[in-house]
Amino acid sequence: MSVRENFRLSDKESAILAVYCQQEDRTKTDVVRELVRSLEDKLSHKSKQLLANISKPNTG
Repeated sequence: MSVRENFRLSDKESAILAVYCQQEDRTKTDVVRELVRSLEDKLSHKSKQLLANISKPNTG
């Protein structure tokens, strides 16, 4: 399942993202996903536990 997120960027942030994506030949979605995944290493132990509970597949 995927979730659509909407957020605002400053003009400069948007330009940085666009130029980076063009430079690396990647989509904005791909780059944002990678950045979000990189945040997992910065989560506290408590937050990681919460995330693990949210991420468990629903088997019922």
